[in-house]
Amino acid sequence: MLKKEEYKKLFREIIRIINKKGFYGDVLLIDSSNLSINRDFTTVDISNTGEKGVKIRVFDEKSWFETFATDLSKSNLIKITQNLVKNLEPRKGIKFDDEPIEKSFADRPRINPKKIPITEKIAVVERTISYLKKQKHLKNARVVYEEDSEFKIFCSKNRYLTQKISMVSITCFAIVQDKKGQTRYRYQVCFEPGFEATKNSLKVARMAADESKKLIYAKKLKPGKYHCILDPEVTGLLAHESFGHGMESDTVYKDRALAKQWKGKRIAADFVNIIDDPSFPNKHGSYYFDDEGQIAKPTYLVKNGVVNDYITEMLTAKKLGVKRTANGRCESFDHKIYARMSNTFFAEGDNDIKDMFKKIKDGIYLMRGGGGMEDPKGWGVQIQGLFARRIKNGKLVDEYYDDVGITGYLPEILGNIKQVSKQFDIKDTGHCGKGHKEWVRVSTGGSYLRIDNLNLA
Repeated sequence: MLKKEEYKKLFREIIRIINKKGFYGDVLLIDSSNLSINRDFTTVDISNTGEKGVKIRVFDEKSWFETFATDLSKSNLIKITQNLVKNLEPRKGIKFDDEPIEKSFADRPRINPKKIPITEKIAVVERTISYLKKQKHLKNARVVYEEDSEFKIFCSKNRYLTQKISMVSITCFAIVQDKKGQTRYRYQVCFEPGFEATKNSLKVARMAADESKKLIYAKKLKPGKYHCILDPEVTGLLAHESFGHGMESDTVYKDRALAKQWKGKRIAADFVNIIDDPSFPNKHGSYYFDDEGQIAKPTYLVKNGVVNDYITEMLTAKKLGVKRTANGRCESFDHKIYARMSNTFFAEGDNDIKDMFKKIKDGIYLMRGGGGMEDPKGWGVQIQGLFARRIKNGKLVDEYYDDVGITGYLPEILGNIKQVSKQFDIKDTGHCGKGHKEWVRVSTGGSYLRIDNLNLA
C-alpha cells in the first residue's frame, strides 16, 4: 500500500502524462469505510464494509473521458492513464483553469470512533434497545449505529487536496399500530463527527417512543388549504426536493428545469433565503472540497427572495457561463460526477417561533420529514409522510394527524411564506439520488417557516 507522499508523487506523474498531451486532467482517490450495527427486538445485524479506488479523468475541450481502478499500483495507474489519452486530441473548445491550492483538511471528532472497541458500540445499541423494549405501546423498535469514515485525495495540475471526514449517527425507530391495525413509526436521529453522538442515544430513543404514542390516535387530515408552521425537517425537505434539484446546473443545461426562466426574478419575500452549504461544519452533507477540487463555500439559491445561483459542476458551469460552486459529486470513484446538493436549507430569519405560532388562529404544525419527489420541469411540489398537529389560537393542541402531504406550485408556496424563524437546526441525515441512482450524502433542516394557504392532503 502506498503512503500519502507516494500517492502525491504518483498522481502528479499521472497529471504530467495528461498535460503533455495538451489536456486538462484530474485524479480522485476515495477510501471509505462503514460500520453498521442494526438491532430490533429480536434480531441484530452487524456489517463492516469499505471501498478504495481511483478515478482518472481527461477533458479534450469538449467531453470528459475517464477510467477507474482498484489496483492502485504505480504500473497499473500509469498504464491506464496512457491508454486513456493515447487516441485523444484537443478539440479547441472549453478550457479549464484552476488556481494553485495545496491543502489538507480533517474532521476533529471529540471522541475518535476508531479508538472505541466494537464491544462498546454494541453495548450502546443494546442499552438503547433495552429501553425501547420497556415501552409497552411499541410493537417493535430499531436502533441503528452508523459509523462512516471517508478519505479523499484530489490532484490536478495546480491543486493537491486531501480531506478526512468522520461521521457517527444513532437512529431510533419506534414502531406502533394505530387503531386500524396499520403499522406506523416515528424516528429520531443524533449525528456527530465522533463517538460523542452515542451520549444522546437514550434521549433520542425517548423522543421517538414518546412521539410514537401520538401516532396510535392520529387521524387523517381533511384535504384543503391551511395556514401552517413547518419545522426544520419539513422546511429542509421543501428546500431540497422542490427547489434544490431544479437548481442543479446539469439539469438546467438540459432544459429540464423551470428555474432557468426564473433566474434573477423574485420568487418570495425579501426575507427568504435558501442556501446550499457543504462548508457548514459537522453535518451529514458537509465536506471541505468537492470531487472536482472546488473548495466548499455556501451558495445562495434564493437570495433576498430572488432566484440566484445554480449549484454546479465544472462542465455545465462553463457551458452555461455561470459561477462554479463546490457541488460536483460522485457516488463512488467508478461513478460519474454530477451537480449535487449538500446541506440545503432556508436560512435564519428575524422572527421568534413563539410569535409565529401566535399569528395562527386555526392551522397545522407540520413536523418530522417524510419523503418527496422532485419536478424540476414543472416546479410542482409533492412531499409525503409528514406528522402534524393542530394549532388553535396560537397554541398547539392534542389533535394529531399522520401521513400528511404537501402539494402545489413552488412559486406560489414560496410566495406565501410570511415569516422565517431565527431558530435554526440541522440534525437529520440522509442520502439523495439523481433520479433513482447516484446516491450522495446530504442533510436537511434549517429554519421554521410560517406559510399561508398551503395545500395539504
